[in-house]
Amino acid sequence: HLILAIVYYFVLTPIGLCMRLVGYDPMNRRFDRNTQTYWTPSETNNDIKAYFRQF
Repeated sequence: HLILAIVYYFVLTPIGLCMRLVGYDPMNRRFDRNTQTYWTPSETNNDIKAYFRQF
């Protein structure tokens, strides 16, 4: 548990703080009131073989 705590506080926490200071948001969580929708179109796969190879 000690090693995980060290990694968390000395590696992940500074990375997160730097990302917040720069304003980088990889998940794009900002709310935009001017947009009409947040729907993102998905690509459909019409190939029947893809159903047999799901992974």
